[in-house]
Amino acid sequence: MNQRTTKADLLRAAELLPAGSSIVLSREALLEALSDNGAESPDTDTTAPPAPLLTARQVAERLNVSKKWVYEHADKFPFTRHIGAALRFDAAGLERWLSKQRP
Repeated sequence: MNQRTTKADLLRAAELLPAGSSIVLSREALLEALSDNGAESPDTDTTAPPAPLLTARQVAERLNVSKKWVYEHADKFPFTRHIGAALRFDAAGLERWLSKQRP
């Protein structure tokens, strides 16, 4: 079965990578995902609301660290989002990251 790679697939894969990581992707898969003729995966719900964004205080509480620590490490987290001058954190990305930190 030939499954198409979509932009959403690439985005999900990239969000799971640690900051500074790189991946190898075939030219064909990249072109297919970036083409306008590729529809989203059937299991992708385009009507679903985006994942909530958390503040540094909420992330600090979740990780049991200080807010200052969160700001100092924000660029290392794959779930950090820069919105203008503000930093926000993708809740689903935080959960995925946490699940990979535990043995």
